[in-house]
Amino acid sequence: MMINKEYFSFIFLTLTVFFTVLGQILVKKGVSTYAVGNWMTGKEIMLYLLKSSTNIYVLSGLFCAGLAAACWILAVGKLKLSYAYPFIALTFVFVPLFAKIFFREEIPLSRWIGIGIILLGVWISFK
Repeated sequence: MMINKEYFSFIFLTLTVFFTVLGQILVKKGVSTYAVGNWMTGKEIMLYLLKSSTNIYVLSGLFCAGLAAACWILAVGKLKLSYAYPFIALTFVFVPLFAKIFFREEIPLSRWIGIGIILLGVWISFK
């Protein structure tokens, strides 16, 4: 049984969104363990980045970013960019949703309205 190449491209497009969202959540979890401070000096910024770069969640998030990039390359290899790229906007839906779930972030009504508009835009672009 032969499967359409666009089907696989759509799977890779979906995986791009998945790994992008997962990566953002992991990085946020990792950097949330450190006090941010005011970052008044270059030394403070470098120490913060050094601490963050050795955190397993941050490293896992960066690995997910690499997987997302690989999936994106595989997706756009067969799909039109103008078709595939609007799908990436779903990250703007899922990241805030999971930020609310995992980090208990408050999301104002205006942002939910914006997220709804994004969903409408993605739906229209795939019609």
